[in-house]
Amino acid sequence: MKKLTRLVALVAALGAGWLLFGERPHDVVLVYDVSAVPAAASVRIRISRGGTLLRWAMLDHVERAQARHPVRLPDGTYHLEWWVAPEVIQLHGTGGVAHGEREIEVSGDQTIVLSLAP
Repeated sequence: MKKLTRLVALVAALGAGWLLFGERPHDVVLVYDVSAVPAAASVRIRISRGGTLLRWAMLDHVERAQARHPVRLPDGTYHLEWWVAPEVIQLHGTGGVAHGEREIEVSGDQTIVLSLAP
């Protein structure tokens, strides 16, 4: 009986650990390819999940048509909204900039390259 109790406790602990391990944040690098936007210099990003804003970033002085954005996110689907401009912009002053939205799927530590084409 004592061995059975230990076995049940061990299985429960392993199951709880597996559930907790699956929800831990992962190291994710989002690479924004802005080569489709002439003279892109500024990128604004909002990352949300289930309607809740989780992260936002203002990446100014974009060089070589790519901007790197390291984040820590648990597995799941996220909504990404972006703005790209040929000069540094304020988040609410978005006239004349490329804008878009897309979904991304995170599953473990990874690098995701996103084309931010208008």
